[in-house]
Amino acid sequence: MPAFQAAWEERQVAKAIERTLAYWRAQDEARPHPWDAESPDDPFGDDMNRLPSRDCEWIPVYGT
Repeated sequence: MPAFQAAWEERQVAKAIERTLAYWRAQDEARPHPWDAESPDDPFGDDMNRLPSRDCEWIPVYGT
């Protein structure tokens, strides 16, 4: 029954990956993200007013 053994092992690996991803997604949702909060001294805070309205999200890129 090597085919059944291989299928069972593949399924166990897939379950382990699913559990790992679920754990890290929960960890990510539980912590605060700095980009979720608006900062009063953000130099790009008014950029949304200058973008065309196409239901797109503006993500500022800070460079040096």
